[in-house]
Amino acid sequence: MSGKKSLTSQNNRQGRYWENGFLIAAGILAILLFLILLIGWRLSGIWPWSGHETEASDITALATAVTGLAIIGTVVTGFQAYKQNTRTAKIQKTIDFIYRQTHDKDILDIIDMSRHIKQKYSRRGIRDITLELVVEDDKQYERLLAENHASPRGRKSDLDYLLRLFNYYETWAIGIKNDALDEPLLREWWRTTYVRDWIDYKTLIEGYRREKKSMKAFDEFEGLARYWANGDESGFC
Repeated sequence: MSGKKSLTSQNNRQGRYWENGFLIAAGILAILLFLILLIGWRLSGIWPWSGHETEASDITALATAVTGLAIIGTVVTGFQAYKQNTRTAKIQKTIDFIYRQTHDKDILDIIDMSRHIKQKYSRRGIRDITLELVVEDDKQYERLLAENHASPRGRKSDLDYLLRLFNYYETWAIGIKNDALDEPLLREWWRTTYVRDWIDYKTLIEGYRREKKSMKAFDEFEGLARYWANGDESGFC
């Protein structure tokens, strides 16, 4: 994904551009309405501050302008309230998402196994482990179980746990990309581990992509990790 702009970054910028564009358009509309009112007064030769006797047409023009400005103000205020409510709902959904990660047994098992796998390969260098190495180690473990007449029933392989972890991280990135999860809150809570896991398993994931002939596998996970990486981490992503 080198050389590509982060989809998450693009999504955030597009959201900001849309919001700022709406407010700018509302401001321009208010200015145009005021200018139209001034031009109308000027063409009629009547100025509200000229001291002439107020006529019904003057009152109508002024009432129209005030009504127009009030409508614009109401729309802008409503938009700001909608934006705040959306933000609040997104934060609540993100908190629920985090709570699930800290209480869901399946997710906790995936995270614990990832730590176990990193410890298992720490002497060889976790960032150098390949798909072939993990698959071969899984096969050796199954052969060991068979030699000792132990049943592998219910046992998941290291690769299976890692693929579940990568899919889980992919869900994060897709949720943020589609504005369903709050990116700043997740970044504050889990950024370091998220980026480190991508760096540690990058070689394995690249091997998996080649094996499955799917170069887009876990692409969103990669994109978010690159977006979150700081200066020192970027060189390893």
